[in-house]
Order: sequence, then structure tokens, then C-alpha cells
Amino acid sequence: MYIGFLLLLLFTNEIVLIFCCYQLVLIIPYISSVLTQLVSFNW
Repeated sequence: MYIGFLLLLLFTNEIVLIFCCYQLVLIIPYISSVLTQLVSFNW
């Protein structure tokens, strides 16, 4: 029972990590575009 709980915890942590990485990959282009817009606006 306890080992199963640990495995479940590990599994959910992995899913959360993958989800966070996916979100980062989605967000990075948006951030870079916003940064380039800011830089071009400042110049």
C-alpha cells in the first residue's frame, strides 16, 4: 500500500514536470516576442 502510494506520487510528479516543461515551451516564444517588441519600441 505504502509503496503504491510512493509510486503514485512519483508518477504524478513526473506528469506535473512534463506539464510544466510543456507550458514553458509554449510560453517562451510569447515572452521572446514581447521582449523584441519592447526593445524595438525603446529604440
